[in-house]
Amino acid sequence: MSERLWTTELAHHIDERVLVKGWLHHYRRLSAVSFLLLRDARGLAQVVVEDGALGTRMASLKHETVLAIEGHVRAQP
Repeated sequence: MSERLWTTELAHHIDERVLVKGWLHHYRRLSAVSFLLLRDARGLAQVVVEDGALGTRMASLKHETVLAIEGHVRAQP
């Protein structure tokens, strides 16, 4: 697994696979895509989940659930 990054460091890792850890700050689902805001000690990051089955499982998570998420960093236009 990758070394953990802070949310404030993500802009320096575009198109790389990274690991972030923090708390579930907010979750919402729009059709087949789910969005969550992950909060760590230094800031917030938006996580986009396009896997419908995973999004359904995530809907049951409680606010402030501790999460470790590995994925690719994409630049926000």
